[in-house]
This record gives sequence, structure tokens and C-alpha cells, in this order.
Amino acid sequence: MFRNQIVGPKLARRALPCLVAGLVVLASAVRGQTDAKLLTAVVAQDGSGDFTTIQAAIATIGTGSPERPATIYVKRGVYRERVYVQREKRHVRLIGEDPASTRLVYGLHANVTGPDGQSIGTFRTPTFYVDADDFTVENLTFENDAGPVGQALAVAVHGDRVLFRNCRFLGHQDTVFLNRGRHYFEGCFIAGTTDFLFGGATAWFENCHILALADSYITATATPADAPFGFVFDRCRVRVAEGFETYLGRPWRDHAATLFMRSDLGEGIRPEGWHNWDKPWRETTSRYLEYANTGPGADRSRRVPWSRELSAAEAEAITPAVVLGGWDPTRVAPLPFAPPARTGRPSGSETNQPEGPTLFLAGDSTMADKPDLELPERGWGQLLRELVRPPLTVDNRAVNGRSTKSFLDEGRWYALLAALEPGDWVLIEFGHNDEKIADPTRYTAPDGAYRANLERFVRETRAKGGHPILATPVVRRRFDEASAFYDSHGEYPRVVREVARAEGVPLLEMEARTRELVEALGEEGSKALYQHFEPGEHPRLPEGRHDDTHFSELGARRVAELAVREIARLRLPLARYLVLDAPVAPPPRRVDGGASADSARLRVVPLFP
Repeated sequence: MFRNQIVGPKLARRALPCLVAGLVVLASAVRGQTDAKLLTAVVAQDGSGDFTTIQAAIATIGTGSPERPATIYVKRGVYRERVYVQREKRHVRLIGEDPASTRLVYGLHANVTGPDGQSIGTFRTPTFYVDADDFTVENLTFENDAGPVGQALAVAVHGDRVLFRNCRFLGHQDTVFLNRGRHYFEGCFIAGTTDFLFGGATAWFENCHILALADSYITATATPADAPFGFVFDRCRVRVAEGFETYLGRPWRDHAATLFMRSDLGEGIRPEGWHNWDKPWRETTSRYLEYANTGPGADRSRRVPWSRELSAAEAEAITPAVVLGGWDPTRVAPLPFAPPARTGRPSGSETNQPEGPTLFLAGDSTMADKPDLELPERGWGQLLRELVRPPLTVDNRAVNGRSTKSFLDEGRWYALLAALEPGDWVLIEFGHNDEKIADPTRYTAPDGAYRANLERFVRETRAKGGHPILATPVVRRRFDEASAFYDSHGEYPRVVREVARAEGVPLLEMEARTRELVEALGEEGSKALYQHFEPGEHPRLPEGRHDDTHFSELGARRVAELAVREIARLRLPLARYLVLDAPVAPPPRRVDGGASADSARLRVVPLFP
């Protein structure tokens, strides 16, 4: 019955074949290569598994059975790809190493222009698309990082009996689309803005953390009239980003059904609770229910009169098995991450490393991972991974173009906090985009919001038992007519230093160290650290590039070495994880008036072997 339910005016704007047009392409090249005998596979970006992409593993894995499901283990990494789970991939389990560092990320949004010259629309944007029944996912993060630019799905589910456990879903508008079927979410973190949990499916959310990032609506259900239940939230934690308010839901279709029970509803839940989508007739057909919720957002004294509180007897009868039509996912035990060893694994690669702390990186494009390795640009956080040793894990949350303000407004800081465990470290470096005074979505005044945001990052990291580290922003390459270097960051480095001193936070002097490096190399030699390519010099840059902000691979490595050296200088406990860096030859450039790029390289020695 579920397969034939296609819901809602949003969906009606596109014919059903168009919904998967962009995603079927991902699987079509390997469809027919399915190995029916392959029931266990390992995905690892370093080549130590059977596949290096999740899509390749999905396309090749055999169909399992209730008694023997197929299993795909995904090792830690940021997998920048779109994944389509074909309808025939039944009884398959996708198990990540852990959600903090096993991430599937892509960035399509509804306004992207398709091959036909038209915008692709909402339903061709998902990062992860499940068309199969009986599919289980554990310990992964699914993200659409397009930003606040309209509809952009992280996940779309069109199958039946799909289970997500200990997963994170990050996005803005329309983060999770549950079109049809019955689904179960346990221990998950879900963040977004408008209608970020929507669809016509029946779904149970158990012990989940729901975060609204803007003035918005959490749910937009399109429950069929003959379906007894829509979305049920039990023992969940609902929060709203500071300074915003949200409704619990609004009806996408006439018979929308949503229930929050035994949940902690925080500040920022609008007292009305529910909205009618400016369609008054839906007040008589929608089914909006609550039961035994707690917290400041649970006060029902000002709720809309067309919602109601369940009785204790009614609530007692509502269980996952009842709501989900006889399917009881609570009987599905979690699967530990235990991938089989693979022969031919690179020397020194271990399947299971001892658990250790995580170093989170929060920053902008100078620090961020650059997934297209055929392009020469790298972030220094990307190269930092090569300069630490297990069991420390580097989880790089830095994103291109972000300031302290946009990092907060887009929910990226909240997602980082959700992943943060006691004893972890958070290295924070912003400034390049906080300076953009013409852009109100990013600009912060140095002694205003910039200072306040840094103080907040420090305070909230400590509240979770983590250890904050502040870093002054790395320099841009700037020389005047006399070939003298000049600073472009203004007052922002000063504020970082003052906050670090006032809060007693370790400070990495990245502004000073990178300035020294650029000055040592001189106006010409320092080009090797940044994006300086003449037309035809790089095969992917036929018109050349002259960029004095973003680093080349050589530059990112040098800056990563500087960061490690600063950690060692401060004698932080992190220093025990530092390793000697591997030599990298600089590009063949003449250096006039300064040291060579290679002679300026830094040796990093662990203080605590």
C-alpha cells in the first residue's frame, strides 16, 4: 500500500520519474554489476576496504534476507558524493564507524539549474536517497551543505521499514523528506529551518534531538486521510536556536498528523504550538496532539484550540509496533562496527584503532577540506590530519565562506556541539568572512558580535566538557608597491587575543606565524603558498588563477605545520599526538628577495613521545 502513495502539492510539481532522474544516474553505470554473493563490504577512502565510495558499495552489494542481511561498513571520512539506494537493495545495513567523523555530504539545492535550463526543484536535491525497503542505517551523518538558499534535502526516503539509529541529519529547509512507508529514528540529531521534517510517511522518533535553526516550522506532514498516525516524537529533546521561535508543525495536506509526547520542549517554541498554513479548513481535519511534555515550550495554556492533549489511556496504547503497523524496530539490535579485515590493506592501516579524543576544527575556507583533489586548492585543516597520529581523530567542520555569525546561523556550531564528547578539543579560527561589512549574513563587528561569538564558542565547549583553542586568522598574501607585506585583518586578531587571555584559553598565533612565513619568502616566493597559476599551467585551470587568500597544497601543509608547532609550543596535551611531517617538494618557482619555499619548511617534533 505504501508504494503507491505519492503525496502533496510539493511532489505534484514534478512527475515521479523526475524525482530520481539525477540520482539514478549514480547507480546506472554499475547497475548489472551487483554481486549477489557479496553480503559484506567495507568502504574506506584510504583504499583499505573493498570500495572507496559509498555509492559503489551500495550498487554492488547483494540483496540480503531477514535472516542474513547484507552489511556495508563505512570507515571514517568525509564522503562528498550523492548516494542512491536502489529499490532492489532490500535487507541491507549501512554501518558507519561513528557519526561525528563518518559523514556523507553534498550541496544541491532547488534553484540549481538543470540540463534543461530549468531549476531542478526540491526533490532532485537529496544527498542520500533510499528507495529500498528494510534498509537500516547506523552511525552516519547526512548533510546538505548548500546553506540557507531554499529547499535542499539531506535525506529522502521512499521505501518502507527504513531504520536510522545514532545518525545526524544536517541541513536547512526540508532537511529530511519521508515520502511514504514506515520509518524509525532512534538517538538521532536532526537540524534545519523550514519544514525540515516533512512528508506523508508514518514515522516514530525515539530519544532524538531536534534543533530548529530559524523562525520556522519543525514538521510539515502530509498524512493520508486513512492513515491513523503520521509523525510521532517520543522522549525527544526539542530546541530552538537562540533568538528564534518555531512552531511544532503545520499541515502540508489536510489530514496532517503529528504527536509530541514525553518530550522536553525548550525555549523558543511558539505558545500557539501549531500553524494552519493559512488554510483555516485544515484546522478541522489536522490531527495535532501532545502528551506529558515538559520544559518551557510545553505549556498548553495558549495552544491553538484545534490541537489537543491525549489522555493517559490513549498515550499508553501508542507504541512503535502499533504506530508502525505491526513492524517493531525496537527488536532490531544495534550492530557494532566490526568490519572484516581485508587482505592487501596498506601497511600500518588497522581496522579498529583505540578510541581517543577528537580534535574538531571550526573555521572558514582557509581551514576547510577541499574534496576535489584534482584542483590545487587545499585547506590547512585538511593537511593537519597528516601531522597527528592515532588515537587522535581530526574532525574538520570548517566550511568555505563562513563567519562566526553564519557558522552559528546555519546550525553548524550546534551540530559540532552535538558530536562533542568530554575530553575532545575544539580549534576555532574565524575572521576572513566576519570582516565582510557589505554582507549582513556574515559580517560581525570586531568588538561586538565577533567577540561575543568567540566567547560563546568557548563557554559552550567547556559546558560540554571539551577543551577550546582559539587561533588568530591566517594572513592573506598582501604586498604594497614597495614590496612590503601589510596586514588585512584589522582589529580581528586583537579581539581573538583578548578573548583568549580573558577566558584563559590556549591561543595559536596563526596570524603572526603565517605573516612571518610570507615575509620570509617574499613577494614572489610566497606565491607558491597560495593559488597562483598562469593560464595553461594547471590542467584544471586553463585560464589561470591568482588568489592570495586560499592555499595550495604546499601552503596548506606549511600552515598545518605552523599550527602543530604552536600546539607544541604551548605544551598542550594534544602535543603527544604530533608526528614528523613527510617531505613535500615545493613547486618549481624562482624566489627573488626571500628564502625558498623549501628552506622555510618547519620541522615538528613531538614533545611527549
